[in-house]
Amino acid sequence: TDLYRRLKDETGQDTGWREVGGVRLASSPRRLEELKRQVGLARSFGMPLELISSQEALNLFPIMNPEGITGSAFIPSDGFADPASLAHALAKGARSFGVTIRRHCTVTGITVKNRRAVEVLTDQGPIQTEFVVNAAGMWAPRLAAISQAGYSERIYIRAAARADYETVMRVMARISGAGFTNLALVSDPLSK
Repeated sequence: TDLYRRLKDETGQDTGWREVGGVRLASSPRRLEELKRQVGLARSFGMPLELISSQEALNLFPIMNPEGITGSAFIPSDGFADPASLAHALAKGARSFGVTIRRHCTVTGITVKNRRAVEVLTDQGPIQTEFVVNAAGMWAPRLAAISQAGYSERIYIRAAARADYETVMRVMARISGAGFTNLALVSDPLSK
């Protein structure tokens, strides 16, 4: 959320970010255990997710029906943004780091030499690269299948379907620190 707070100032592009907080509810012992794990994981990343009582959840979200709720968690920094505006701001920020974005470009394969991606093959010609980030979301396994390497090969960093700018920037920093200078970020690769 730190990124979303500062993205407008850094890029000049409004994302529509509204930090309103978020309540997560559990209605079974299994879901409550999952919430507890999420709290532990969130805290390890410095996120302020905390377990709260059902009454506290009701105070935060008075229109909910508390019947059957066995536990709750609250994160004050949660919020929402306009997806289209956010995508434009992330792209603008990435470009400011030197990223070239090719739209309407179908990926047809990835050339691998010595277990390392060296080229992304597209319908617009090959793109030379030293590293590939497979951020293709639900198409990631399909993209990996058309490459010369298996999905589990180290050349792929499997990003979530909503790969975000900050994750990409962290990956780019790690890559550049390792001496890589070219990066191909592949998202929604198989459709125009």
